Amino acid sequence: MTPEDVGKFNDILLPYLAAEKKEFDDNYSLLVHYTSSDNANKIITNKCLWMRNVSLMNDYAEVLHGYNMLRDFLLDRRADKSSAGALQLGLSHFVQGIVDTALAEFDLAWSDHLQNTYISSLSVRSPKENHFGKLSMWRAYGGNNGASAALILNNPPPQNNGLNIFLCPALYWEKRRFEEELVAIFQRLEKEKDFLMTLEKADICNQINMALIILIVSLKHVGFQEESEWRIIYFPSLLPNHQAITESVESINGVPEIIYKLPLDKNIVPELGIDKIFQGMILGPSKYTVTQKKAFMKSLELAGVSDAENKIWESGIPLRT
Repeated sequence: MTPEDVGKFNDILLPYLAAEKKEFDDNYSLLVHYTSSDNANKIITNKCLWMRNVSLMNDYAEVLHGYNMLRDFLLDRRADKSSAGALQLGLSHFVQGIVDTALAEFDLAWSDHLQNTYISSLSVRSPKENHFGKLSMWRAYGGNNGASAALILNNPPPQNNGLNIFLCPALYWEKRRFEEELVAIFQRLEKEKDFLMTLEKADICNQINMALIILIVSLKHVGFQEESEWRIIYFPSLLPNHQAITESVESINGVPEIIYKLPLDKNIVPELGIDKIFQGMILGPSKYTVTQKKAFMKSLELAGVSDAENKIWESGIPLRT
């Protein structure tokens, strides 16, 4: 398919992404990566952000929650609820056939999708947070000794040099809102039937499958809305791998796993260089903030970040550590 075809599919299948990104851009928002101080230093020093398999993340249960909502939606709309029959969506025979094939393929490949989806989590920085950060995030990422940090990052540019990564907002949707979006997707496919008829069925099914994965991986329970999360999503087995994104085996909490590294090095991807996207850093509540600030100043200086001393702040939230 041509880039224009892919863009049209994004309009059909993922319109909420464009709407959320526009609101994000219009508000001049910044993204924050909350993590342990140890990991924050590794990101700065190694100039890369790790993307971990979604099945190993803290909120893996949320992914299963989204998948179960999809399964419930499909089951409710089967002509024969005892089988994987055609969905009753009022679609033309042509579009109905494509949708049924895509959904059957998605269901069969669900386990593979889980094992081949990698993410990294960010949070939108609210102006009212000032230099305090989010209390819930400090509680989640303080680590055993309470030392944590939040890297504040500039809004990344729309072009990513073919890295084939997706920057997506977390969707804090109730079941009804989720099902409304699914119905709207199928209706837009019907509306674009003439366009679909110019393409290979396999290509259409692949686009639908990828949109469903993004939708499910982005879903979170409404109770987590305070986090204002966005996710970097990467599919190494579904899209061509860019040489800038490297794979390695790392031990996390004593368990080795495969991770993918998003470069923050201007010599590899100029617009994502740490010296360009780094806006500042908040040190979480800890008894080590003085020591950390001095160390981070040195790490940032070596990474090419200017005026590092004035870009590091202490949270000041009186959290017990």
